[in-house]
Amino acid sequence: MEKKMKAIVDFGNLFHRLWHMSNGAPVDDTRAKVRDFAGRLRTDGRYEEVIIAIDAPPYKRNEKFAEYKANRVRTDDDLRVVLKASIEDLVNDGLSVAKCHGWEADDVIATLIKSHDPYTFEVYGTDKDLLQCTNLIVPFTNDVKSAEDTLGVTPEQVVDYLVLVGDSSDNIPGVKGVGQQTAKKMLDKYGSLFEILAAVNEASMDPEQKAFRPKTLDAFEEAIPFIDTAVELVKLNDSLEIEWVKPDETKTEVTAQVVEPETTNVETKATQHIVKHQDMDYRHSIEPIGVEQSYKAAVMLHKSGLWIRKFANPESVMATMMRGRAMGLSTIQSLDLIHFIQGQPVMSAQGLIATVKASPVCKYFMCTELTDESCTWETWRVGDPRESTRTFTRLQADRAGFTISRNGVKDNWQKQPDTMLQWRCGSALARQVYPDVTNGVYSEEEME
Repeated sequence: MEKKMKAIVDFGNLFHRLWHMSNGAPVDDTRAKVRDFAGRLRTDGRYEEVIIAIDAPPYKRNEKFAEYKANRVRTDDDLRVVLKASIEDLVNDGLSVAKCHGWEADDVIATLIKSHDPYTFEVYGTDKDLLQCTNLIVPFTNDVKSAEDTLGVTPEQVVDYLVLVGDSSDNIPGVKGVGQQTAKKMLDKYGSLFEILAAVNEASMDPEQKAFRPKTLDAFEEAIPFIDTAVELVKLNDSLEIEWVKPDETKTEVTAQVVEPETTNVETKATQHIVKHQDMDYRHSIEPIGVEQSYKAAVMLHKSGLWIRKFANPESVMATMMRGRAMGLSTIQSLDLIHFIQGQPVMSAQGLIATVKASPVCKYFMCTELTDESCTWETWRVGDPRESTRTFTRLQADRAGFTISRNGVKDNWQKQPDTMLQWRCGSALARQVYPDVTNGVYSEEEME
């Protein structure tokens, strides 16, 4: 008997992927494109049902690790309204929307896969965490991602792999100096994180063993107190009680309404009124559109004095806004991240790499090897036949004069050589492979 088939869509992954692809188009366009994508899956004929998996914060993982996802830019109010309205569209279209309070879409997907044996699921998304339980279909390209092809490990090793290398998108630190290639070699040799830790412990007690370098042993010793927590953060919860969203749960207010919140003081029960945000068109949001609105915003922002040390006049604010918009940044992100050195637009290496990683043309962008003497980054751009790699060494930095000042070795190269190598190498690869995304912007480290 042929198995039935269902599609599961990682809603947050799809929405933000489309939003970053919009290149400054009205945010409501993203809402329409999400609806269109889900509708096409529903009428495609292959699937009995299309399920939309959504996040339901606040996350339980933050109870274990307060810094979980703390590095992510918070969703602004206007975008949050459209996110909610987009979910309402999908529910009203008759699609099944699944969640579980305190958990993420990835956990919901893992639970559905485990608990519905009669069905064959095809999952649409790009989050590598999901590779521990399923292959992924990349929306729009229909490329299939597996743990073996993407990370070079088996699905059973994905959690161990991510604990070793860390997960920068979720702000989970790994073992310092253990990159993609090192993690794959360790897992290939020992089979699991448990066996790697046992080998590390044995090597620590026997100085004659040469299985690990002293620096690697030190890194594991530093990481071990956090290992168990990291495993809990990375491992998906596949035993949730799924909640199916009903139409009345997603109803979005289209006019301002007054609500009275609950109060803990029953005796006084003072009447407090809060006006909810109404669902507004993008043209009425705070992000300017067109030259006239942008210049008025530039004048206002310059008068605010918040960036007065950074920009001499409204025109320089305007130029920075335009530069940032070409990179897919909002006005505030542009003013915060971009500045100019000798007329050249620059931003921090972290900001430059984060901009590339957020781009829909980037499959992944990661540091795979890092020591005090060498650093390697790897990335794979959508449409390229293979990944691109770049390595930068301390010897190359010395020869180029990056490390030397008039009075000797520069302080940052002397104290943090691995960090300096990491960001120089990463930003160089970002500009090499994604010139359309970086748009001629250099990193601060490259301009020193």
